[in-house]
Amino acid sequence: MTMPWPVPNGPEWRIVQVVSDDTANTINAEQRQRLVHWLSANGLDPKQVALKAIAVETEWRGDKPGRSLIRFWQHYTNPSGAKLINEKTRGPLLFERWVQQQVPLAPEPSPGDAEEGT
Repeated sequence: MTMPWPVPNGPEWRIVQVVSDDTANTINAEQRQRLVHWLSANGLDPKQVALKAIAVETEWRGDKPGRSLIRFWQHYTNPSGAKLINEKTRGPLLFERWVQQQVPLAPEPSPGDAEEGT
């Protein structure tokens, strides 16, 4: 069935990968500190966020950005706060979660900025 009126395009999602599964174990102490500060500023407990893929997904309508969501993997914990183990894989038991970004991630300092600070 053809609609008698044009249907506008829906929202477009743009994704920025903050940490990928491939680079999660290679971030340095300064990058880790920026990540911890950013997660905390957005109301998340960094100890509950797994160091796996973390991304910011922003909804765009035309040329206007809308809400931005942080996508990450969180640890399941028991009532006392201990992290649970996946009995099949023997790794951490995780679930995927999205929260609205309130504070954007600060840009990574350029190599020139790091040299000026020393």
